[in-house]
Amino acid sequence: MVQVMSQRVIADALATMANVMAQNAANQTTERIAQENRRGGDDELRLERFMNNKPPIFDGGYDPKGAQKWLEGVE
Repeated sequence: MVQVMSQRVIADALATMANVMAQNAANQTTERIAQENRRGGDDELRLERFMNNKPPIFDGGYDPKGAQKWLEGVE
């Protein structure tokens, strides 16, 4: 009888541990996704701030010198 109870206690403890580990993995996944979403939002904010500064528009097609001048103007 004692052995059966001990096995049951061990089985319950293992089940609890497995549930905690699964919840921890789910929480880590949720946090990782949230961090990725925040990073994407940061990129959008940087682009918005950049565009608010009215950067020069590149009009040329294949014009290496014009492209270089445009890059220098943006920087």
